[in-house]
Amino acid sequence: MADPNAKQLDPSPTRQKLPGSYVPSDVLAAGAGAVGFAITAIWCSQLRDPAVTELYGSLVDKEWTYLVPATCFFTAFVLSLLTMVFERDTQRFRLAFFGAYIQILAASNDFLAYMDMAPIVRGSAYGSGVNLLRYVMWAFTTPAMIYLISLMSDSSTAQILLAIAADIVMIVSGLLGSVLQSVPLSAFCMLVSFAMFPYVMSMQWVMFQSAISATINCTNERSLRMLRIFTLSFWFSFPIIWLAGAAGLLSPATEEAMWTVSDFCGKVMFSSSLLYGNFLTLEQRKLITMRVIEESNRIQVIQELKDLIEQKDMFMNGMTHELRTPLNGIIGLTESLLIGSCGAMTSSVAKILRTIKGSGIRLLTFVNDMLDAASVRKGVLTIKQERVNLEHLVHDITEICVTLPRRGVALKCDIPAKFPHVRGDADRIIQMLHNLVGNACKFTHTGSITVGASLEGPDARVSVTDTGIGIPADKLLDIFDPFKQVDKKTTRKYGGTGLGLSLVKQLAMSHGSDINVESTLGHGSKFSFTLKVWDASDSQQVGRSNSTRTSSGSEESLPTLESEDVYKSHLVQEVATLKKERILMEEQMEEISAECARLQEANDLLEERLAGEQ
Repeated sequence: MADPNAKQLDPSPTRQKLPGSYVPSDVLAAGAGAVGFAITAIWCSQLRDPAVTELYGSLVDKEWTYLVPATCFFTAFVLSLLTMVFERDTQRFRLAFFGAYIQILAASNDFLAYMDMAPIVRGSAYGSGVNLLRYVMWAFTTPAMIYLISLMSDSSTAQILLAIAADIVMIVSGLLGSVLQSVPLSAFCMLVSFAMFPYVMSMQWVMFQSAISATINCTNERSLRMLRIFTLSFWFSFPIIWLAGAAGLLSPATEEAMWTVSDFCGKVMFSSSLLYGNFLTLEQRKLITMRVIEESNRIQVIQELKDLIEQKDMFMNGMTHELRTPLNGIIGLTESLLIGSCGAMTSSVAKILRTIKGSGIRLLTFVNDMLDAASVRKGVLTIKQERVNLEHLVHDITEICVTLPRRGVALKCDIPAKFPHVRGDADRIIQMLHNLVGNACKFTHTGSITVGASLEGPDARVSVTDTGIGIPADKLLDIFDPFKQVDKKTTRKYGGTGLGLSLVKQLAMSHGSDINVESTLGHGSKFSFTLKVWDASDSQQVGRSNSTRTSSGSEESLPTLESEDVYKSHLVQEVATLKKERILMEEQMEEISAECARLQEANDLLEERLAGEQ
């Protein structure tokens, strides 16, 4: 039994709800960054060079270079805000929040540049002009981009902080190298910036690679590889643009346009569905991987269970077929001896022969039940649809079973005269009634056992009622399970295989009915099932189809599983059932061995008596 205090695996590991009162520290840091960007932008506005700013304003197509990207970034910002409102998953909320943070800063930079409010200063010997606000925006947005990528990886906190620090040093030193008028200092700062660039790129590559390695879905893996190429390609475009501008290969208008395009393409990823659909933290990927492994193990366990069940069925089929021939021979020979085929015999010898015959019949009944149960489970048991005289059949059953009840127990037949014929398989109906009557005889010590039938509309209800020991209310459903009896004491006291009622239920279902039981502990039980009354239309149906398959349909298979908890409980149940069946089969084999031993003893005793009489 499962421990109620045990932790259960969340069937949807990618879903972690964001508590209403909890604000992650990284979200607070991003909020502080937005405030810091605003303060820095106000301070930088005092450093603007009016002449250079005016020159850039006259050379650059501000609508396409600044206004269009600002509009796109602001639209993405609004979409991210809407996502934040409706998103309850912590990690995806983070993604939407940081996306909005990056987009609003980029939109602010482009809009201020469009309004000629972005501070542009005269650059060093390596450039004609520098947009200070763009560098400030990079210093506040690129660490957030690196942080988002790190969430998908297994990078340590120290590695993440080093990557972010290197990124900030790279941007700040690049800014100083662009604005300092001293050539040596400018060159030194640019060397530092270019030295940091490979490290920042390599850390992003490693973070993407970690996410790709933890991905088991080929589609997601391809998407992450595309994201990596897309992101790093545009990051590499920034130093190329700077070098081209410093070498005088680009005009101010072209340089500004290229900065805007690269900046837009590098940041649009954080508002794209491509990243949103593939964004999973490493912990979530590990949980998904664990689920896939457990699923593969589950399939393997189910296959092993099927193999074991098939091996068990093959063994039982082989064993039962091997037993039927000698058992029929034993029963036939004892009947021949009892009718005097070898001459007269004493009463003691006749008693021994009857004991041998009774034990043989018990074993043969068990063997037949085993074969029929296996056939029903595989769906290969054929049920004929024929016209059955139920009145004669019930009388025949009472005559056949007249010797089964204990002394003092009456076996009665209660069926109205000229009872209508029913539709079904006469042999299987006899088998059902024989099992029910035999079961009633086993547990009835006094009183009576009544086999009856009555009409219920278009159906005929056939019943077997006894005045036996009864069945506890909590066991009424269990008794129809294979190899299942009320308890072990009952099995030891009364014997039996536990297959009779299970087979009756399956045969009743194959006739389109079900087995019903009513029982009062200490007062007796009533088992009943229904059969269709024969009418004229049945003759045409029988003409078209002589037989039907059993209701079990096809080979027994394990059900499909949909959630983590369902398939685990099902596996536990299947394993427990298999173990229980194995134990019960061992007990039945011991009973068969004991019965065979009694047969051997009776046979030895018979040989001794016959030898003594000769």
